[in-house]
Amino acid sequence: MHIHQFFRYFVNKIQGNNISPADYFARHIIAYYTNIDHQELFITDITIDKTVAEQCENALIQLKNGKPLARILGYSEFFGYRFFINDAVLEPRNDSEVLIETALDYCDKTKNIIIGELGLGSGCLLLSLLLECPYVTGYGVDISEDAIKISQKNANFHHLNHRFYPIVSDGVQNLPKDILYDIFISNPPYIPTNNIATLDKNVHDYDPHIALDGGHDGLDFYRLLANKIKTYMKPNAYLICEFGYHQAALVADIFIYGGWQCCCIIQDYGNRDRVGVFKNHIEGFL
Repeated sequence: MHIHQFFRYFVNKIQGNNISPADYFARHIIAYYTNIDHQELFITDITIDKTVAEQCENALIQLKNGKPLARILGYSEFFGYRFFINDAVLEPRNDSEVLIETALDYCDKTKNIIIGELGLGSGCLLLSLLLECPYVTGYGVDISEDAIKISQKNANFHHLNHRFYPIVSDGVQNLPKDILYDIFISNPPYIPTNNIATLDKNVHDYDPHIALDGGHDGLDFYRLLANKIKTYMKPNAYLICEFGYHQAALVADIFIYGGWQCCCIIQDYGNRDRVGVFKNHIEGFL
């Protein structure tokens, strides 16, 4: 079957399973199994063989069962870049792009600066900043060795190995002691433990719970950041973190109590509080 004919057939089949937007899913699934860029699918003149057709049908079954498209394909698009994912990391989500936009406002792209990250995961946050800022060096920590491996794969894919240093660490304890950061970023686990079971199926069943569970009130990692990360920061450096839409005031209080200055709270694309910027304010430094 010609690819254009198969695309129309596959769109109709996806629609028949009440999955939308059908053309989006069809385009990305067919592109993946034919190894064709999804933007070039409609200018391609090939025939879909039996193997590819069966692979697409199997992907549809997984979609119908609630598996996210990114988990089927093994990668996700974030901030205009492709990042590979595995079972040890969260699927990158659009709301987190607000953290990148905010961090870029505090980056001088003409200077050599150092950015750190707690909870590296796939590396999509830190690597996006490295891609946008050619003089930035990044250090990221994650407790999961499998997360570190996928972040290294993404760094290889984007040719960033020379500026990217992933570290296995429980918290910040394995960060190099001789490096001070200009900016530190984090999208830490912030779901209260008892709320994990209530999450949507595509999150609960496919995102690693260790990357979701923020303790009994969801705030454990903000306390860690507020109390432990100052040692690694330059005077008047910035910590930029994501949180749940209802947690802004609670997170701000934690940092203010820890001696940080709350610079601003940024809303996401749904007009919900999502990102906080906190300054490592030290008396005597301007």
